[in-house]
Amino acid sequence: MIPPDTRGGRDDASTKAHGPWIVVAVVGLTIVVALGARCDAGVEGGEVWTLGDDAGPGASSEHAPAAHAPADPEDPADPEAQIGDGEDALDGGVPVERPDAQAVALAQYMQSFVYEQPDPRAARVGYLRAGAYVAVGSDDPVNRRGCADGWYPIESGFVCNRRGFVVRRSDPTQRYRPTQPNLDASVPYRWAHNSRDGTPMYRQAPTRAMVQAIEGPRDAGAPDAGRSPATTGAVATSETADPAAAGGTANDLAPSAGAAEPATTETASAPATTNAPGAEARSDAPDRNEEPPASAPATRATAPSPGRGARPTERPATPTRAADQAPATAAPGEEDVEAERPTLRTLRGDGQGPLVRRLMRGFMISIDRATRSDGMSFYRSLSGGYVPTSRFYVLTPTVFNGAHLVDTVTLPIAFLMSGSVPRMRTEDGSSRTERVGSVERKEWVQIVGRRRVNGQEYFELPGRVIVRAQGFRVLEPRPPPPDLGEGEKWVDVDLATQSLVAYEGARPVFATLMSSGRLQGPTGSDRDFTTRTGDFRLESKHITATMQGDTAAEGPYSIEDVPWAMFFHLSYALHGAFWHSRFGRTKSHGCVNLSVQDARWLFDWIEPVLPPGWHGVYASERRPGTRVIVRGQTPRG
Repeated sequence: MIPPDTRGGRDDASTKAHGPWIVVAVVGLTIVVALGARCDAGVEGGEVWTLGDDAGPGASSEHAPAAHAPADPEDPADPEAQIGDGEDALDGGVPVERPDAQAVALAQYMQSFVYEQPDPRAARVGYLRAGAYVAVGSDDPVNRRGCADGWYPIESGFVCNRRGFVVRRSDPTQRYRPTQPNLDASVPYRWAHNSRDGTPMYRQAPTRAMVQAIEGPRDAGAPDAGRSPATTGAVATSETADPAAAGGTANDLAPSAGAAEPATTETASAPATTNAPGAEARSDAPDRNEEPPASAPATRATAPSPGRGARPTERPATPTRAADQAPATAAPGEEDVEAERPTLRTLRGDGQGPLVRRLMRGFMISIDRATRSDGMSFYRSLSGGYVPTSRFYVLTPTVFNGAHLVDTVTLPIAFLMSGSVPRMRTEDGSSRTERVGSVERKEWVQIVGRRRVNGQEYFELPGRVIVRAQGFRVLEPRPPPPDLGEGEKWVDVDLATQSLVAYEGARPVFATLMSSGRLQGPTGSDRDFTTRTGDFRLESKHITATMQGDTAAEGPYSIEDVPWAMFFHLSYALHGAFWHSRFGRTKSHGCVNLSVQDARWLFDWIEPVLPPGWHGVYASERRPGTRVIVRGQTPRG
């Protein structure tokens, strides 16, 4: 799935023929719009549809990237009712604080578009997510061209009142909204990893009778009945030695301070933070998570997508090889899941009943809140669906940071890829050394010189310290492109060394390890996921983007709200990966995976700038995207 292209914003025939896949979901009175994105070269199409329609979406088809953004979903009868009205919306919602302005524009849809000019034919320059608000720069609309209730100016664009936004002058503090991204943390939301094939996602918080009808008597007994979500959802971490023992999968995750907490009801508590069973692995042990766990729900209610210009969907596959996995045992009521390899389409519900879709093991959801229904515990995802907490593990990313190159720190630097090596201080004019600590796995050092000692190569570090060079990955400086402007920002992605360096002109300012697309078979085979090389410019960037799709080799995958997504070409993006820590080795389906800390830094640095309150922004001639150069030969394996 891909988001719309960045070059236009008209709702014309070409949009309808080639637009990206959109989901419009109605949960209570809250509107949820989703665009799927995928990190493959392929593009998957679809059609607009609504939860509860008599007929589900038509068959998706392969097509070329869209030349324009898709048409907006139909305006509801009462736009103000979309956020905050209804029992479901009030359950665990967050009050909207009044900004310091006479009027505010409150976003209604999961993608409420901002236009470059006060005209529906103008280009879309970005969007806000449901529940976000921005200050309006005028008490009165600037015009009513194609917008009956008027266009209002906001920072960097214009919004149409009652077409994706509600412009209000009354006190909005009693209005409620979905959980908003935490922009003070390295991750904007929290995620949970599904541990079992066939897990149901319900359209609303189900009753026990509904669960029994969908899942059978065994699960209707609800092992978590009468217990809060805190007692049923374990936190999986990246250093878990054997996640399979807990019924889940490894996910290379460890606590991250300041992560956004899901809103909860008065009776619900936050998910537990105990580690999944298993001994901790040593820091020099190989990564357990060879394949990233697949992700969240992929049908009707799905988190919003990147929108115009963004496009990938990373498939975190299951971390264990298929040959090592025992076949999943279907629970009663799951016999309708296709016996052969399922697809996102075959996992959908019927479009009328309580089931939105089934989730495969490894799918990941972003958590809006924890809630209870009829004595059972559920997570409500930001896509609007409800899933049983007992089948999910809450995920938090590991901490890995690249090198901020400031003051006297510059390239070359080197990252230790495995194990631990001693730091040795040398004495002037003497061959004697003393140990002064060690360099640990994934730690970086600055190289100020090289020498050979007893036939082995050593790196010289600041302070007369040397370390043996074996096991390090060296990142060397690169000259800027000849046509680069003075001091212009650009990003160098080296597939051979699996590294990324951010430059301002000729000066490197940040360097880190990344994971690009894998090359596991002959070029052109269904297992060739190599990252596209070339000289690009960033097309769009998004606080989060849902990524999902089907692959011939590995089946369906779905991850809600992949953080800090920066699209540079078709379905290829730089983005944070919270489901693994194999940075420095190939892993993805074509995107460039970064740690969430590194992706957050790059997201703030790279252009175009995301205006306050926006969820996504598209590059334009007025605000061009940063140059991204991808080069080198992908390592095999």
